[in-house]
Amino acid sequence: MKKTVSSILVAASLAMLSGCGSSDDKPAQDSVKDEAAPVSEPAEAALPAPAATAEAEQAVADPAQPAVKETAVAPAPAAQPTEKPKPQAAATPLAAAVPVATPSPVAAQAALARPAAFAPCTVCHTDKQGQRSGFGPNLFGVAGTKSGELGGYAFSAAMKGAGIVWTPDNLDKFIESPQAVVPGTKMAFAGVKDAAKRKAIVDYLLALK
Repeated sequence: MKKTVSSILVAASLAMLSGCGSSDDKPAQDSVKDEAAPVSEPAEAALPAPAATAEAEQAVADPAQPAVKETAVAPAPAAQPTEKPKPQAAATPLAAAVPVATPSPVAAQAALARPAAFAPCTVCHTDKQGQRSGFGPNLFGVAGTKSGELGGYAFSAAMKGAGIVWTPDNLDKFIESPQAVVPGTKMAFAGVKDAAKRKAIVDYLLALK
């Protein structure tokens, strides 16, 4: 019986307490619930891609200009070495390209072969330009002159007075017989009777110039 009364009193007390604090304690309970509820941290924002970041930075720097995407630039091709043109030789006039050397009279005479038929004449005569005369005059350049006019020799009066021009025909006649052509000449020579030898001598005298 005692237990029953005690139980009733306890129940009544609890009812009273619950009735009195039901309205006042609810906000506290809500705050407790709020404090007890786990606070969820804001999720981290996804990082922008590098291209988007570059576009955003450009937009911030100059809002009026549209964002320019970076594009890979191909390197310029290396310059190929160009071959230098070879210098061309200057055109030379034909006249200057092949100079023609004019041989001196001495060189031309040295190249001239003395015929064998002239060998007897060398006993008294010389035949090189500038040589001194011997018993007879130097015969260089005798062709075409007049008898007794060659310098460097003392001709006889008969030779000076003959007035003969030494043409190929007159030379041939005189070489054949000097005394017959110019009587009184100092040339004491019987002459060359062979026509072929005389021609060789005359041709040689004509070339001595």
